[in-house]
Amino acid sequence: MLKSVLFLIGILSTAAVSADPMVEQMVVRIAGPQTENDPSFDYFSGLLTEVFRVTENDYRPVDLQVVPFPGQGRTVLELAQGRRFDVIWTAKSPLRDDTLKRISLPLMRNGLGWRGFVIRADRQEAFRQIHDLKSLSKLRACQGQHWPDADILEMAGLPVLRIESIDTMFAMVANSRCDYLPLSVFEGKGETNNARVTYPELRFFTDTLLAYSLSMHFFVHPQNTLLAQRIERGLMQLEAVGWIEEYMRNHRLTASAFPLEQFASSHVIEIGDVQALAF
Repeated sequence: MLKSVLFLIGILSTAAVSADPMVEQMVVRIAGPQTENDPSFDYFSGLLTEVFRVTENDYRPVDLQVVPFPGQGRTVLELAQGRRFDVIWTAKSPLRDDTLKRISLPLMRNGLGWRGFVIRADRQEAFRQIHDLKSLSKLRACQGQHWPDADILEMAGLPVLRIESIDTMFAMVANSRCDYLPLSVFEGKGETNNARVTYPELRFFTDTLLAYSLSMHFFVHPQNTLLAQRIERGLMQLEAVGWIEEYMRNHRLTASAFPLEQFASSHVIEIGDVQALAF
């Protein structure tokens, strides 16, 4: 069903249609869901929709068009070459900063690098015995093929199996082909709850956390300065009135991370300099 919907969206004409014939809409193309009922897509596309809504009076109405997700590496490449996508959301990395224009405001504050572990329920006691990088290095992580996290973990001496799709990562943890999948405390519970429809044996474990410096951002093509300016302005407006924090507290992807004090007793394994997990 999801593939059929995305295919239909993909073949729609890119000609903008406005309710007001005197105002031409601005077409903005984004990458579609990675999974069925994808909570991350719902979160970031919803945030972007609100950004465009609050800036509409100063710019133009937006026709937000969803293009089927081709994988993270391909999405970054297509945007850098000015094809298929106008905005993507992804983690910051030196390569992405060199080839794309990053919108400065982090989309999950400083919490993207604070990672719990997606594991099998029957591995929870074993993970309570993990206290440092040395003991964690005896296990193997699943990570995205093109996620900056994979580089961070490997440089810290942690074995990593790089996988293209997050659906496959959940399956490999469920089938014990990976020991864990580290996901941000802001997204891990929501993503795991979605995956448990297929893999009920999975849990999001936060008694121990892995922490490193990483942030999520919107990116546009380097020459698309008008779009970058609009997104930056909209995010700042939403941040100033507390809308983003309220959105995070109530969205199904991020709500379970609150209150953040729930992680105060978690044991934290740090990689490099880490910012505090706080608002």
